[in-house]
This record gives sequence, C-alpha cells and structure tokens, in this order.
Amino acid sequence: MLVSTISAVSVVAALVSVMRSREKQLVQSAHIAALTDPLTTLSNRRALALDLSGLTPTPESGMVLVAFDLDGFKAYNDAFGHDAGDRLLQRLGHNLLKVSQTADARAYRLGGDEFCLLGPSGSEGDARLIAAATNALTDQGEGWTIGPSVGTVMIPTDVAEIENALVLADQRMYRHKAERRAHNTRNAQPLAA
Repeated sequence: MLVSTISAVSVVAALVSVMRSREKQLVQSAHIAALTDPLTTLSNRRALALDLSGLTPTPESGMVLVAFDLDGFKAYNDAFGHDAGDRLLQRLGHNLLKVSQTADARAYRLGGDEFCLLGPSGSEGDARLIAAATNALTDQGEGWTIGPSVGTVMIPTDVAEIENALVLADQRMYRHKAERRAHNTRNAQPLAA
C-alpha cells in the first residue's frame, strides 16, 4: 500500500511538473504572438511601443526611427489579388529584416503596407541604413512599381518625449508621400504647346 501511494504521488508530481512546463511554453508562445506580425513575422506595432518605451537615448547614443508607407501597394493588390499582395508584403518584410540584421536595428510591420525600422543613430550610417531599407521595400514588375514614402526621426534630437517619435515619423512620412504625389502629378501633365 505504501509503495502504491508513493508511486501515485510521484506520478502526480510528474504530471504537475509537465503541466507547469507546458503552461510556461504557452505563455511564452502567447507573448511572442502578441508582439509579432503573423504575415511577415516581423515585430509589430505593440513591440515597437514597448521598444520605444524602454529607450533612454542620449545625444551621444541616439536612435533613428524610420516609418515607411508603400506607394503603389493598393493598385498592386487590386490588380493581382490579396494572395499576391500578401506574398509581396512577406518578401519585402524579409528584405527589411535582412537590412535590420546587418545594422543592429529592428524591423516592424505596423499594419497594412506600413513598416518601420528602429536602430542606433550614427551620422553617415543613418543615410546608408535609410537607403538600404528604402531599397529593401522597393520592387517592380511589368506595369507596377512599389516604393516607400519615408519619415525619419532622430531620437532624442527631434523629439523631447519618445512617445511622440512615431507620430512625428508618420507626419514626415505622409508629407513625403504628398510631395511624391505632387511630383508625379506634375511629371504626368502634358506639356503646353
């Protein structure tokens, strides 16, 4: 009787241990899923908010936040369908991830056709990082071109409060988008005789 009681207690203890381990795995999986864009597997907007809230940059060790919005994506999606649009977003997201990994930065998909990059700031490195990320988010084919409008914020140089960094990056990105549209409209006008 004593042996069977000890065996039963051992089995229960083993089951409790397995259940706790499984619970930890489920919690960890849920945490990762909450911070990851399911389509591109990049970090998502929630992860960016957490990363920004944890920053304490100084002018000597600042950060650069770059917001991107894909110009031409809606037309691409309308022409080729949502599956093709999803594959394009996955491919461009993968390209941006590769850029971020070479620059000690982090890539995010904020939703729809909006992406973001957060990395260390350094005078000449910023321009190279932005150019590489812009190229990573550019693609073209017969009858279509995808390219990003860009908004850049230097943290802490451009913003007193980090919480305002994404708002300012978005404002700058939409200003860039408007400038690109105006430029494209002017270039599409027929010349007066």
